[in-house]
Amino acid sequence: MREKKRAQYEVSARNIEVLKKYYPVDEAENTVTAQFQYDTAADLLDTQMNPGRSPQIRPELLEKIQDTISRTPMPYRLKVELKVDDLQENKPESVMDAFRDEIELMRFSKRANNRNMFFLSALLAIAGYFILGMMVVAESLGWFGSDFIASISEEVVDIAGWVFLWEAVTILFLESSERSVSDPGIRKRIASVSLLNSKGAVLVSHSPDELFRAWGRMDNLQTIARHGLLLSGCGFIIFGLNGFFYMLHGESMLNQAGVPYAAVARCLIAAVSLCQIVSGIGGFYRFFGRRNGFTRFSKGYAIIMIFAVAIFLIAFCFSLEFKLLLTTMLSYSCTLIFIASLFLDAGITKKKQ
Repeated sequence: MREKKRAQYEVSARNIEVLKKYYPVDEAENTVTAQFQYDTAADLLDTQMNPGRSPQIRPELLEKIQDTISRTPMPYRLKVELKVDDLQENKPESVMDAFRDEIELMRFSKRANNRNMFFLSALLAIAGYFILGMMVVAESLGWFGSDFIASISEEVVDIAGWVFLWEAVTILFLESSERSVSDPGIRKRIASVSLLNSKGAVLVSHSPDELFRAWGRMDNLQTIARHGLLLSGCGFIIFGLNGFFYMLHGESMLNQAGVPYAAVARCLIAAVSLCQIVSGIGGFYRFFGRRNGFTRFSKGYAIIMIFAVAIFLIAFCFSLEFKLLLTTMLSYSCTLIFIASLFLDAGITKKKQ
């Protein structure tokens, strides 16, 4: 164990040794200073976009900062110094505000990209589950037949379903998204941002608390709530599809029952499955912060099902077959996640307004 720690320390020391060739490094405070020099404020600010409005920081600066941070080993943080010889009637504080706003805009962009990525992953997972479910139903009902062409068709459908599922997993877990300075981890890597004049004197300096003061705990909680809505919404749709597959497949409970009981059971399963799919769509809308008829229906359905399923489990948990009991418990857990995420998101949205 000691030799392993020593090897890791030697690699870190080598990184610092290389950094010292190009950056001022303060080993006592664990900081690396990166100074960006500009002749005029026009080189730092984009004055050509929306004339008459406050100028924005050029995105090249943020890309350079992000690249420098990626080269800085932990636990070192970056001290950013913007040295501008001629501010051209721009106030130092307004330049710093533009820098902070640009980071905030980059944060919005990253969140939108992540939201679309998670939603696409959910759609692919649902599509894959639907294809595989229909394949199982088709095999049990003999839709493919038994000849050579039927075997090939089954393999093609099976591969297509798994491709959708693997693509969903790839997007969600394996595909690395483009990093930006608005990453929650990156904001902890910035020690300070300072604006300097031509003589190197500090005109204004911001600490991380001042720079990221708009990044509150509420935003992180709302992100968790929105992801909970997406997860539970995806679960609702999958459980709804599972209900229709259950009817088409003709499980033993329905086959062995009398005709009236089977008809009632099928109608009940179809109604619940349809409600689950509609509620899942409502969860997707709430994931994007939208409200409509789907979201209102999903809220009412989830509240009713919490009590209805709880009563059902208490009354019949010992008489249900294991697979049906497990499916019911998973569906109930999905409903609980949906309700908790829905009320958490609504409470945070109300506080922000």
